[in-house]
Amino acid sequence: MQLGQSTPESPGRRPPSRLKRRVQQAAFGVAMLVAGAIAIVELAVTLKALPSAARDANETSARLLGTYLSASLEHRVGEILRLADSSLVWTALSDSRERDVYLKPFLEERNQALSNSRLALLDYRGRFVAGDESLLAANGARVKNMIDGVIVSGVPVTRLIVVPSGRLWVAVPIDFPYTPDVIGVLLGVIDLQAMVDESLATDLLDQRVVIGDGDTRLVLRGSDESEVYAAASARVQHSAVAQLYDLELEVHSVTNPWRRGLAVRAALFTAVSITLAVFVWWIAGIFARPVSRRLERLAEVILANPNCGPEDIPADPSGDEIGVLGEALREALLARQLALRKLEKLAYFDELTGLMNRVRFEDRLTEALQRAQRAGTQVALLFIDLDRFKAINDTLGHKAGDALLREVARRISERVRSSDAVSRRGGDEFTLLIESFQDQKGVAQLAEDLIVCVSEPYRLDSGATLVVGASVGIAFYPTDAKTGGTLLQCADTAMYAAKKSGSGNYRIYTPGLGKTIRDRLDLETRLRRAVSEERLEILFQPQVRLADGCVLGVEALCRWYDPELGEIAPAVFIPIAEEVGLIHQIGFWLLRQACREVATWDRPESGLFLAVNVSTRQLTADFTDFIGEMSRTCDRAGLRLELELSELALMHAQPEAVAELDALNDLGVSMVIDNFGSRYLSLYSMKRVTFSKLKIDLSLVANLAVGDQEAFMVATLINLCHELGLEVIAQGVETDVQHDILRDLGCDMAQGYLLGSPVDSESMRERLRAGAGQRLWPQAPTAMA
Repeated sequence: MQLGQSTPESPGRRPPSRLKRRVQQAAFGVAMLVAGAIAIVELAVTLKALPSAARDANETSARLLGTYLSASLEHRVGEILRLADSSLVWTALSDSRERDVYLKPFLEERNQALSNSRLALLDYRGRFVAGDESLLAANGARVKNMIDGVIVSGVPVTRLIVVPSGRLWVAVPIDFPYTPDVIGVLLGVIDLQAMVDESLATDLLDQRVVIGDGDTRLVLRGSDESEVYAAASARVQHSAVAQLYDLELEVHSVTNPWRRGLAVRAALFTAVSITLAVFVWWIAGIFARPVSRRLERLAEVILANPNCGPEDIPADPSGDEIGVLGEALREALLARQLALRKLEKLAYFDELTGLMNRVRFEDRLTEALQRAQRAGTQVALLFIDLDRFKAINDTLGHKAGDALLREVARRISERVRSSDAVSRRGGDEFTLLIESFQDQKGVAQLAEDLIVCVSEPYRLDSGATLVVGASVGIAFYPTDAKTGGTLLQCADTAMYAAKKSGSGNYRIYTPGLGKTIRDRLDLETRLRRAVSEERLEILFQPQVRLADGCVLGVEALCRWYDPELGEIAPAVFIPIAEEVGLIHQIGFWLLRQACREVATWDRPESGLFLAVNVSTRQLTADFTDFIGEMSRTCDRAGLRLELELSELALMHAQPEAVAELDALNDLGVSMVIDNFGSRYLSLYSMKRVTFSKLKIDLSLVANLAVGDQEAFMVATLINLCHELGLEVIAQGVETDVQHDILRDLGCDMAQGYLLGSPVDSESMRERLRAGAGQRLWPQAPTAMA
């Protein structure tokens, strides 16, 4: 393609105008201007005087035109004076509410009816009220001075002001009969030039008309720069009030058409002018061609290839302005290239780790699946998620978390092949794409190596040493999925299953995993709906004093019955609630509802306590404030509130949770260790929080009648608790043998199906009303026991 030709990418683009031609055009214009100036001088020398006939004609024209202007101006000025003195104007102007109603339409109608005249009404401060507002903008200083003078003196004034066309300005004060001051000014403008144009006869078309008022002269017709061959003048005055305006009208002859040889001189001068212009055109082209050609080369490169690079700009070592322009253009194109590369990197690569981002990885995955489909090969996708990363972010901050992510990305990249694609999908999730491998066992071995590699300790610049694990999910094309989105979903499902089985594991996707995850997600969705619609239930189980069988308290138990799935055990839905953050909402609802229902019971004993299970994840400042409110509510109703925390939860309680437990103790809320004996809670750990009771786990109670060893362990535990000042509750009491042994061992209280199964609020109210000292015999055991 030759330079200068239009390209398909730029259809219809006009070629650049040549600098040479523009310089020639400018030179030709200058030459013609010079020739015109010479022509004017020539005519001035040639035309010396007008004949007497022209002078007589000027006098006649001046007289006739002066008479016409005098009559016309007197009539129009008179209209302005009468309008200023009309009651409509001064009445409406004095009342601001009537200005818009009467004055504006009235003056707009007058301005439309008047030819060659415009009106504007101002108030006593010179502010526009109605009419033509543009009059105030023309020659503003002189007009304002004239208006201010009229307001002060109260005398009408006329003045010629030089504007693009000859105009006579009339300012008339508006008086109000009930005040001596001027209340406004009616400003009128008469276009003298338009009046002259309308009145000129054909014999005045080649003459100049000038009107003057002292030092002000307005050229109403012709040019003020032409030489005058003959002149005549006439006075233009108001017949009744001469001092209102006194203008002098002049008519000038500026041409001499009777001069012999004028046509010959004009023809000769025209020929000389054309020759001079052509010569100047040629000379300008010679001097402008080198500069024009250098600029054209730059323009042609850009037009021929809009996406040109810095290497396409022609070298110009001259060092002048054009050379500097080319160098600046080259640097600008280089900066654009760098900016485009940076944008591409931001669009397709993760800024923190330098790996592919999810957009670029999904494109790469689609391309890999297309290649595998054509070749009939497999593709492996690994979904990697870090374990315990959130704890690092929460404790050491996001800066440490970012450093850790960069190091993880480096380790993964070094462990895989250069042909494998690694990306960071976001947060602590990474994906790995493997296109060519021998068998699935090799991919599984790679997953194990990556887990080991990622799990090695990290030493940050701050000196901290961190350890994280990794869970890996693996999916294969075309075995598990046919599309990239589905393959990612399968790998994510496998990763989720690996994380559920414990830190540092990998799982290969199977169809059963998908069903398990879907069931889990379905259960989570149902639980969210049940919580939001408050479809959970509260059952109450009595806690009985073994010495006399009196009911001392009840434990509020949360139950969930789904219309389709049936009754779902707390051991199933409570961990889900803790994981997805619903435990806080459930805890608030359970406590509020339980306190509300128990407070309405008719109790034969006073001081009945209400026990509620809580999770350490619920222990926040908001929850502590809420417990304080509920505790005060219970106190007013004669209740005592107890919070039960499981042994396992206390073992893993964070310092923040322990601090909230101390705050709850300060509020007078009793604490109970629940399920003691199911784990390995040390006595030292029990010293972290002040407890009032200890509940023996049902696993110890169930084996009481089996042998003496279990009874000895329970007896030792009861004696130890009594030495520590703790009351002991045994849960899971279902037989008379268990009941009698616990009573003989000195256990304070018991809870179980022998003494009363969990029932709703109304049933528990009836049991308490029947008699607290009576034993509540067990019902048939259920799956919820």
